[in-house]
Amino acid sequence: MPDMPPDQPGKLTVLQVLPALDVGGVERGVLEIAQELVRHGHRSLVISAGGRLVDKLIAGGSEHIALSLGTKSLFTLRHIPKLKQILVGEKVTILHARSRMPAWICYLAWRSMHAGQRPHFVTTVHGPYTVNFYSSVMTRGESVIAISDYIRNYILDNYPGVDKSSIELIHRGVSPEQFPYGYRPRTPGCPPGGNNIRNSRANT
Repeated sequence: MPDMPPDQPGKLTVLQVLPALDVGGVERGVLEIAQELVRHGHRSLVISAGGRLVDKLIAGGSEHIALSLGTKSLFTLRHIPKLKQILVGEKVTILHARSRMPAWICYLAWRSMHAGQRPHFVTTVHGPYTVNFYSSVMTRGESVIAISDYIRNYILDNYPGVDKSSIELIHRGVSPEQFPYGYRPRTPGCPPGGNNIRNSRANT
């Protein structure tokens, strides 16, 4: 647990950053963490370019800041001063980057701050990215979350400079209430069991 600001003992302000809040595994994970932060009395902030899940995020008690940090362009670097302003102004405790281009903006803004003002910097490696300098930013967090043993090994094998002790293995979970055992989503217009029939034919 990171040190808490003296004026807010025990309360975290966590900022998650990703390209957009549309449907996907990363986006679902952001919402779930945001909901749990709020449920435990912490402040949850999310930066993205927007998307269909923003309303659900806000309804759950989080705050959304619209900022497009996902475009792979040098022009996106113009947002570094704005992000730094947000980090200081909102007294962010933990900065959590979820994607490569936003992670570079986060990392450069974070590095430009006075050491005493910096939040804790966390990255999550969601998959085996192409191994290059651009992708290496996902291993530059003070804590690097790997979502599986495979991803942990991918980090250690391809980025030997990463401190092994900085990698946190946190497996992705599945809600049994939302996805009970044996759950299969139905295709619109397909009768119950239709997906199974189609899949069985495809596997023959």
